[in-house]
Order: sequence, then structure tokens, then C-alpha cells
Amino acid sequence: MKAWLIAGACLLLPRLTVPSSPRWFRWADAGLAAALGVFGLIVGSYLLARTYLTTRSVARVPEPLRDHAEWFVENYGRDDRGVLLRERSFFGLTMIGERMEGDTVVRYMFHGTTIHGGQRFCTEAEKTARWVTPIAPAGAMDALVLVAAQQAWQDLRSQPLTYFHRQGRIGQVIQVLQEKRPRPRVAVLGMGAGTLAAYAEPGWQISFFEIDPAVVRIAEDPAYFTYVHDCRERIGDNNVKVILGDGRIKVWQQEDRTYDLLFMDAFSSDSVPVHLITKEALNIYFEKLAPGGILVVNIANRYLNLAPVLANLAEATGRQAVVGMDSADPAIGKFESNWVLLARDWADFGAIRDDVQRWPTDTDRHWRNLLRPPSAKDLTDSNLADWKKDFLFRSRFEQQLNEAAVRSWRQAIDRESPAEIRSWIQAEIDRAWERENARRQRVGVWRDDFSNLLRVLN
Repeated sequence: MKAWLIAGACLLLPRLTVPSSPRWFRWADAGLAAALGVFGLIVGSYLLARTYLTTRSVARVPEPLRDHAEWFVENYGRDDRGVLLRERSFFGLTMIGERMEGDTVVRYMFHGTTIHGGQRFCTEAEKTARWVTPIAPAGAMDALVLVAAQQAWQDLRSQPLTYFHRQGRIGQVIQVLQEKRPRPRVAVLGMGAGTLAAYAEPGWQISFFEIDPAVVRIAEDPAYFTYVHDCRERIGDNNVKVILGDGRIKVWQQEDRTYDLLFMDAFSSDSVPVHLITKEALNIYFEKLAPGGILVVNIANRYLNLAPVLANLAEATGRQAVVGMDSADPAIGKFESNWVLLARDWADFGAIRDDVQRWPTDTDRHWRNLLRPPSAKDLTDSNLADWKKDFLFRSRFEQQLNEAAVRSWRQAIDRESPAEIRSWIQAEIDRAWERENARRQRVGVWRDDFSNLLRVLN
């Protein structure tokens, strides 16, 4: 865009070397200047209208122009009827919006173009219709019914949504944590809506590290989100800390071997601050992790594949690493996400070790070892049967096989020996591992003085 503007400006410069120009040439000069001016006016007006004309603000447009403004908003403007708050700070624009999903209201925090947490609420009308009106209590039962209604509403809003759903990978990580540490100490870099506070139970200690004061104010205000507020009531105000400042610096200032679980979830819109995922940063995190502790890094991103970065960092620092992808389920408020877990020893992953993929397309397992490929030699007869089902399922859709062809393929595979099947699986593993290694070699080991985002573009 800048190049076009510079070229247009050059065309408007007077031709000092030409003493006189034909009249048509002067008219062309004037016409070009006028055309560029009109073009700039149209583009500027469009951008201003996109910025300031919304479904709410259009009501303030004077009557003669309101019909045109409403048409513009309907086709090009923003629908801000669900926007509760819009606050800009040094770190960007934070917005709170809500919408109806089924019979409940879901409220989301946006930073830039990315959702940073959400919470489900029940509307006042729904609370009345669901819990009070049908029962029509009388006398002493009134209080019991209202208590039950309040508890049901509390249960609804206490469910962690979006990337942190209990039925997703984070729910699995929390389960492993609680099996190892009934009274864990948890650190979270990046507060968002405070969703992870929903997991905290009596005996927990949880610390949030957040650089943006606006995010802290919003997350702690129960008028917008109640995760942190409810957590304080549940586990005690002294067990919930909010530390304002750069996450890496503030974590470095904490005592060593403090945390059993450390989340690195500090996003700036849809990007990860690079200084939080370097070799030096990783060493700081592990200094603060207690023995057996796990580092959890959110690498979900529209544009960057950060798994090779974390794999190289884990290998360079002598740690273990697995990556897990979570699919979206809009019916329960679960978003697609991608997480990397790092630990000092393989045993620290607990039950997750039994959920690591046995081959590259293993859909029954949810995690993948980033540092070592699986081996077909370790597969049992039951595993081979699972691979056959997976192979036939993939082949059916990739090669558009009909039922007769699938039966023929199944019979052919069943005639092969287990050793032959293992050789096929191992070849599949080796091909995938070669591709992964090639990506990792291009990325290198990120340090405070070296990183290359161009090498991790999707």
C-alpha cells in the first residue's frame, strides 16, 4: 500500500525539466490528482464508517441519513448488541461480548481477534422458568427450592469452557495433577478470563501472572466473569494471588521449586510473546517447578506451528515433551486447542503416558511424544487389530472404496503375518518422523538472542 501511495505522489510532482506541456497533459495531471483525492475520500469514509457505525450507534445518526447508515451497518458494519465492554490499554483492545447459546448466555473475553476465555450463565428468565415456576413451592419449601436453584446456577457458571474444558486435554492434565498432588500449587502466566480458577479446590494455591491491568480488572470483576471471584470464596482469598507484570520476570522472582503445575498461556491477541518460549525462559520455569512438576504451554495459533520449537527446547535442556491436540465441540463449549507438556522425567506425566500415540494416525490416543517415535515392535496383537481398523477406515475415505473393496482389503490384510503388519506400521512411523525431524532442524533452538518466526509459519 505504501508503494502505491509513493508512486501516486510522484505522479503529482511538477515536471521541472519540461518548460511547457500540452494542454491535455495538464488536464491529465489535474484529473489524476482529482481521481486520487476522490479515491482517498471514499476509502477513508468507508474505514471511518466501519469503525464507528455499529448496530447501537446507528440510532444516533440524523434522520435523513439513518436509512443509508442502517443499510451500511447491515452489510458492512459491526453488530455490537452483545458487547458489554470495550477497553483499550497499552497492550491492546480487550472486549467483553455475550451471546445466547441454547437457553444460556455465554460471555467471552476477546483480546484483539482472539477469544481468551468464556463463561456460561443462565438468564434471569431461564432461572425462573426452570427452577421456580414449575415447582410453585409454598411455605417452608420456598427456601429449599431457591437454594437448589442458586446451586444449579452456580454449577453452570463454574464449568470451565473454551480451551480449558474438563472433557479436553486440560481436564486430563488436572486429573493427573490431583492424583500426584492433592493440594497443588499452580502458576498461570496469562490470566484471560481466569478460567483455570474453576479447577481450584480447597487446599489449592493458585497464582496468576498478568501484564495487562485491564485484563486483571475485568477477570476479577464478577459483573463480567466469576471464575476468580468464586475461586476466592471456595479456597480462601489468601490462596489466590494475582501478580501484575511481565510473566517471565515475575515468575523468576518467585522461590525455587514452588509450583507443581505451571501454565504458559500468555497471548497477545493470536501471538505468543517469543521471550516466553526461549531456552533461558524454559530454564527459569523449571527452576520454579517442584520435583515431578509439569510445564503446560498453550501453542494454539492460526499462523504458527510452535511444536517444533518446544521439541527442540526440551531436547536441548534434557526434558521430556508431548503434544496434544483437542478438537472442538460447540455443543459443550469446547474449543479446538493445542498443548505441549514438558517434564523432567517421563514418569512425571503419570497416566498421560498411556495415552500417547502408537502410530502417527492413532485416533484412539490424544498425545504424541515429541522426542522419540513409537516403535512397532512394542505393539501387541490387540494394537495390530486397532491399526487394521484405522488403516481400513482411512483407506476407505482417501481412496473412496466401496464395501466390496473394503472387504477385499480386509481379507488381504488378515492373511498377512504380524511381522509384516509391524513392518508396514514401522515404515509409516519412520516417514512421519523424518518429516518432523526436517521441520525441527529448520527451526533450531530458540534463545534470547535467536528466534525465527518465519520458520514456524503454518
